[in-house]
Amino acid sequence: MPLFLTDQMNMISLFRLQKFFVLIIIFYSFSCTAQNGIVPLESFFTREIERTVSSKDSIKHTGFKPFLKNDFNLGKVTGYSKDSVKYYELIGELVLRDHLVEVRDKDFYLAIDPLFDFSFGSDLADTSSFKDSTNIFNNTRGALIQGEIGSQVSFFSGFYENQSSFPRYLRNYSYNTTIVPGMGRVKNFHHGAFDYNMSFGAVNYAPRKYLNFQIGYGKHFIGHGYRSLLLSDVAFAYPYISGTLLLAHGKLRYNTIYSTLSELERLPIGETPEPLFKRKGGSFHLLSWIPFSRLEVGFFEGTIWQLQDSTGAQRLPWDAYIPLIGLSTSVNGFDAKHNVLTGIDAQFKITDYFSAYGQFALNDPSSKRMGWQVGLNYFNFGARNLDAQVEWNCINNNTYSSRYTLQRYGHFNQPLAVPYGPGGREFVARMNYRYARLLIKAKYNMIRQPGGDAGNLRADPSMPESIDAPARTVSQMDFQVALYLNPKTNMQVFTGYLDRRDGQNAPIPGLHTSVFYFGVRTNIHNRYTDF
Repeated sequence: MPLFLTDQMNMISLFRLQKFFVLIIIFYSFSCTAQNGIVPLESFFTREIERTVSSKDSIKHTGFKPFLKNDFNLGKVTGYSKDSVKYYELIGELVLRDHLVEVRDKDFYLAIDPLFDFSFGSDLADTSSFKDSTNIFNNTRGALIQGEIGSQVSFFSGFYENQSSFPRYLRNYSYNTTIVPGMGRVKNFHHGAFDYNMSFGAVNYAPRKYLNFQIGYGKHFIGHGYRSLLLSDVAFAYPYISGTLLLAHGKLRYNTIYSTLSELERLPIGETPEPLFKRKGGSFHLLSWIPFSRLEVGFFEGTIWQLQDSTGAQRLPWDAYIPLIGLSTSVNGFDAKHNVLTGIDAQFKITDYFSAYGQFALNDPSSKRMGWQVGLNYFNFGARNLDAQVEWNCINNNTYSSRYTLQRYGHFNQPLAVPYGPGGREFVARMNYRYARLLIKAKYNMIRQPGGDAGNLRADPSMPESIDAPARTVSQMDFQVALYLNPKTNMQVFTGYLDRRDGQNAPIPGLHTSVFYFGVRTNIHNRYTDF
């Protein structure tokens, strides 16, 4: 049998569990529940929700994102609460309050909005010949469709089509990896610019308030911090199925995700015009527990399942189909062909609005491939809607690598956890302030990353270092002021300044970036370029 057919059979095998979820959806299709839906993953939306449940007496799980709408009282959340301002012109309503197109009936709802990012900038520190040929720009066009069918089913679907010219450090990164961070593969555009795209969407079904299923194409984030050492939305979107179950009056929550991940390595040429990319399975389980209102603890297990090796396609083992946390670790252990990452996520509310959080990730205890995170988060820090956050991340070398290199903890040439790879030390400080429709954001982070194979996600951690390279230090400061217009798609007019200094072992040693930028955009996804 040709290899590409065998691969497709294994992909079908991976999604046998999807049929189980579909049958459950059909079985429960005549039940009733409250309004349901998915909150966009962008930090503006999640931060506004987290602030409303930051009381030490609140019992809400916030360690798994994107959030579900029926888990929170959105009537108190900026962007979802009723806008009582009177707009006397239709254009004012469309720009500042409403969806572009909206259809509402008794059992059906549909909304359509444009997605865009038109921004421009100039790198004052770039003295290369490239700067003379083009300025920095982003030209993004897209659309978002959202809807509800009855009280149980909601859906959304969208896409981005982009042409961009980046600062030199991002341009070098995209040339080396063939991707734009978080946004997929690139094609050359002109004068060093790139053309790329991304689509996303999901169908969400909630037969009961305590039970939820999703089939979609998107990203997830586990944790309470800026970074996640367990699973983040750094990489490209992926197809997935997921389920959520609430127990013990909301104190226990179980999330499970099954996904198909890809590496940008081609299969041997078969009967298809273009060889397919090598694929692998991903399953991620989080058991979250709130023993008392101040404390939330999550137990995590993620497995990268082997679907292919040098001999061809491989069948999934029986334990891959059972969504039970801890089973994969018990059966496969660590440092195996099915790469297992375990961890703990926790948040403790010291006072109302002030909390400490942290994570611990473990890939292989025998070689100390592990990492930890500690952070402090303060909502309403001395003023209403002023939020402050500091965070430390410490990850040992090769934590996300694997001696079965296809099984590394990554997707589309990017890590599934922190964006700077399998090891490093990082300090992050952030401030966000909202006054009416004015947004002010400031962020500083410093990363010290190992050089050579220790800092290479593709390297085999069982092999000795092939290159004795010095460590790399990166510091980046970003300050931004925005006028927040429409909450439906987080539409903003913005301007800002970015200063980045890239030390030893950078693509260009001593690289300095100093960019002033401005534009108008909608914003429903996080974009990470600070690594």
